[in-house]
Amino acid sequence: METAVIYTRVSTHSQEDGTSLAAQANACYEMAKSLDLEVTEYIEETMSGGLYMARTGLQRALELIESGKASVLITYRLDRTGRNLDGLRDVKKRVEMVGGKLVFADGISFEKNAIGNFMFTQLGAVAELEREMIRDRCMKGLRETAAKGIQPSRSYSPLGYYIVKKNDVLRGQYTKDQEGKYIIIPDQAELVEKIFNKYIELRSLRGVIGWLFNQDIPSQKGHSHWLPCTIRQILMNPVYKGLGTYGRGKHRLDEKRLAENLNIRFRKNAPESDWVTFETPAIITEEIWENANSTLISGRDNRSGRSRYMLTGMVMCPDCHSRMYAIKIRNATEGVRSYGLGCSRVYPFKAPWATLGEPACKRTRYNGRILESMLMDALNYLFSQPEIIQKAFDKYTKAQKAKPKLPSVASEIRTLKSTIENARKMEIQAARSVIIAQVNGGDGSAYESIRQESEKKRLHADARLLELKEQNTEPKPFQINTDGWKEFQQAVFAGNISDAECGTLLEQFIDIIYPLPHPTRANYATGGLEVYFKTNMPNAKLVLSSIKDGHGKPAKMSLEVRPNLT
Repeated sequence: METAVIYTRVSTHSQEDGTSLAAQANACYEMAKSLDLEVTEYIEETMSGGLYMARTGLQRALELIESGKASVLITYRLDRTGRNLDGLRDVKKRVEMVGGKLVFADGISFEKNAIGNFMFTQLGAVAELEREMIRDRCMKGLRETAAKGIQPSRSYSPLGYYIVKKNDVLRGQYTKDQEGKYIIIPDQAELVEKIFNKYIELRSLRGVIGWLFNQDIPSQKGHSHWLPCTIRQILMNPVYKGLGTYGRGKHRLDEKRLAENLNIRFRKNAPESDWVTFETPAIITEEIWENANSTLISGRDNRSGRSRYMLTGMVMCPDCHSRMYAIKIRNATEGVRSYGLGCSRVYPFKAPWATLGEPACKRTRYNGRILESMLMDALNYLFSQPEIIQKAFDKYTKAQKAKPKLPSVASEIRTLKSTIENARKMEIQAARSVIIAQVNGGDGSAYESIRQESEKKRLHADARLLELKEQNTEPKPFQINTDGWKEFQQAVFAGNISDAECGTLLEQFIDIIYPLPHPTRANYATGGLEVYFKTNMPNAKLVLSSIKDGHGKPAKMSLEVRPNLT
């Protein structure tokens, strides 16, 4: 008796009757019974049909087929298998390559010939088109709702407001006319106004955070501390000047991000021309809002003076990888101003919430001037011998070529090859159909549009496949911004440049600096550093290490290329 695996899918838990998981499962089991198949595993999934590699349930079902543990894959309907044409064709190919069968519980079957492949592709394209049309209808309805002055996105209410939800109306707490409207919360509105005025006064996000902490004012979520990004979002939100918006961000899905171990769901800011705006009750005047935003955009040098030191913004804690901030220190004997670097998760001068309970990181501080001196020595070592950069790159390239390809990359390459092959076949079939239609007196425009779409997909897949092959086999020559170093060196030797300007030049070619603790001295001593440079390689960093070997001895320098951990 042949074995089968059943796969069912819905996009949401509230799927309508007839396509629910239970209804699909019953139909699939009936089909298995009619074909005298033994079901070895049942897999169900709640995820969008537009995804393919990210659907772990579907990948599990295909692995059972490819490993020989099942020979038939049963799904309820073609659009339940997926709504991505490239993904559907890859499913069909992976099943048929190992001699398996793809069966649909609704009774539709496709023969293993040119006509069968053509019909499968057509129905797959219809499923993909239906998904896009559903999305377009939903987005159109949401934008029309926003244009009427009703906020469609109600899961989060900005500080100072409450957006009335449908359930609030059903419970009788608000009227139907108030659904989707912004209702001002007086206490919170007063706090928002104070935040704007305090930021205009202090010109510093962290200054506002310190003020909120000293006033013992919790955040909107009830935390004792606020984050700079939260204050920034409040200051930049135009709703506070009476301008509600919808569509400021666009949510996207990209399965290619799996190869980089990133979340496939991400948000991109939409251009202001795509926003839908409507009137809301204002909390502050437009003049105050514009004043705060002009200060915010003007840059950190003008608004807070945090760039007084050369290494501001580049030094990260070697223990928790948080940003380190400068602490003013005055030498009591010489009267010379210096500075130390401390982790922002420990020292309360920049992060007041760190005083609560146990410190979130070690209390180690590093001497900023010593770190600057060590950095200068390390940069002199590197740029006086530019050939060692190429040697480090060659060593890294050799090691990378010896490693096997990541499964996710190999899987994408396989999918792209399948897409190219299927698209080429579809082009040929559509071209023949155009000729036949014209011979019979038709114009063949429908088939011509299919041919053009197939050609477009094939060219796109070709370009992506070429990109992957270049990444894995032919790395680009390693490049670093040596001009930035030369400019920095000339400016420092000229002696007419401030520490803040030095830092600006360093940021042209340095990404991160990690100080290293001294091997014998506990605090405020620097045992070395690691410098991560900005390069043209997206997946690797050039790292220069400088480690002290003992008192009075020169530091040991080493250079290597390391792969990114994220």
